[in-house]
Amino acid sequence: MSAVLDRAIAGGLLVALIFTALAFGANEAWSVGLFELLITLLLLLWAVKWVKEKEVQITLPSTVWPLAGLCGLGLAQGVSLSLDREATRGATIAIFFMLAAMVIAANFFVTRQRVSLLVNVLVIYGMALAVFGVVQYFTFEGKIYWVRPTPFLAFGPFPNRNHYAGYIEMLAPLPFALIAARAVRRQSWLFYGFGGVLMAVSVFVSLSRGGMMSVVAGIAFVAMLSSRVKPRRAPRQVRDAVIVPSRWQRAFLMAKRLGGATVIAMAIIVGIFWIGAEGLINRAADSLEAMKSEADTPSALFSRQEIWKDTWKMVRAHPLAGSGLGAYQAIFPNYARHDGMYAVNYAHNDYLQAVSDGGMIAGALALWFIVLLGRAVWRATQAEDPLEAGLALGGGGGLFALLVHSAFDFNLQIPSNALLFVFLSAIVARIAATVNQRKTAGRVARAAPLEAGGLPTGV
Repeated sequence: MSAVLDRAIAGGLLVALIFTALAFGANEAWSVGLFELLITLLLLLWAVKWVKEKEVQITLPSTVWPLAGLCGLGLAQGVSLSLDREATRGATIAIFFMLAAMVIAANFFVTRQRVSLLVNVLVIYGMALAVFGVVQYFTFEGKIYWVRPTPFLAFGPFPNRNHYAGYIEMLAPLPFALIAARAVRRQSWLFYGFGGVLMAVSVFVSLSRGGMMSVVAGIAFVAMLSSRVKPRRAPRQVRDAVIVPSRWQRAFLMAKRLGGATVIAMAIIVGIFWIGAEGLINRAADSLEAMKSEADTPSALFSRQEIWKDTWKMVRAHPLAGSGLGAYQAIFPNYARHDGMYAVNYAHNDYLQAVSDGGMIAGALALWFIVLLGRAVWRATQAEDPLEAGLALGGGGGLFALLVHSAFDFNLQIPSNALLFVFLSAIVARIAATVNQRKTAGRVARAAPLEAGGLPTGV
């Protein structure tokens, strides 16, 4: 019975992950409601499991604490501090369900079988989204799924092409990381490499400038950290030994990484030109033209730079606890230079919005989260299991890509993207905790013979 519940909860979370993206990014009340209902059901199934086993076991990933702190801040703001308490309460509820999803991910993707399933689902799902996005791009007539009309520059199931790019850039580094970690058989390298290239090319086809830069950053992250992944099937004595490579060995490893990165870059470029680079060139030309003329047009007041300037006024007005989580849209017109004719829902910079909504408290929590996440990725890439190491490396690359993109957009305000982000962070933190436990157990095992007056095994 417990095994059935475990599979149901893990499968249900994957369903939630896929559903939120396919439901237009879960930006609407009905999709948010269904997502929260599904997470509630998973929590209830978990409670049933506790009752059946007569034992409560919860593993909390290290990255859960900053998010819990943000949830606590939202509760305090909803009582008295927020300038839009209703919006803050709604945002706090959304954060709570993201927090719940993070904890579920850390507790139910712990076996190698489930990790293998997760990796394959994410890669195949990312490829399917990329194919759908590219096909819809070339047949687009103003309708998502060729059915639902939209006035926006949509791509794939997302009404905003930047949010599609933000979602896929978290998945694109994973296939390359699995190859670098030797987590998949050589016969499958072509498939996984093709999948990664396809996802990256779809980001370029979406014409999201932030997405293009970020997906390159994510893949570069994988290339740079791939040297931390331990060789597959190396003997334990070799894995545990401290080996200092020679100058020629370091040069060879660097050349190998650069060669792999060059092959990936060339494949992406070929894919872009094969699909059609005209749109990309026109997008670049339009961007340059806009930069030259933007300051002299009314649209200058709605550029990212001007929105950031007005948002800083909000930060200075409420520096400690912010104006309230989720209150940005209602409060921004009070600080904007335009007449309020156009709505500005987000700051187009997740870091700036965090400080605007939650003040220095939220800013400190965000910085704490990034530090904990960086430490987790650094440790998790040392996992002995190549599958876990590859997932940690690819997940770290995807998370890094979105953190780069967050400086120019508001992907973390989109439920589907935020869910994938916290999901990957929970998986990486769980792998890092496993690595720490194994290292601690190893030190204890080596110290035991010495404490007993003997010598370690093999000495």
